[in-house]
Amino acid sequence: IHGRAAVATFAHAAAAYLEFGGEGRFLMPILGHFRTTSLSKIDQSAVEACAKALYPGAKPSTIARQVYTPISAVLQYGASRGM
Repeated sequence: IHGRAAVATFAHAAAAYLEFGGEGRFLMPILGHFRTTSLSKIDQSAVEACAKALYPGAKPSTIARQVYTPISAVLQYGASRGM
C-alpha cells in the first residue's frame, strides 16, 4: 500500500519510458486518457475502454498499433522499473 509501486501513475511510467528512448508517436492520446490512473488499475477492460473512447470504429490493426502496443510498452517499462 506504500512505496513507488503503490502510487505510480500511467503518466509517471510514460514519462520515464519516453525519457529513456521509448517511442511516443501514439502515446499522447493514451496519456490524456490514463494520465493520473494508477498502473495497478489498468487492466484489460481499462485498455479496451481506452481503445473504444479514442478510436471508435477503428480496425483491429489500428487498435493494436495505436493502443495496445504503446500501453503494453509503458506498462512493461514501468514494471521493469518497479512501478
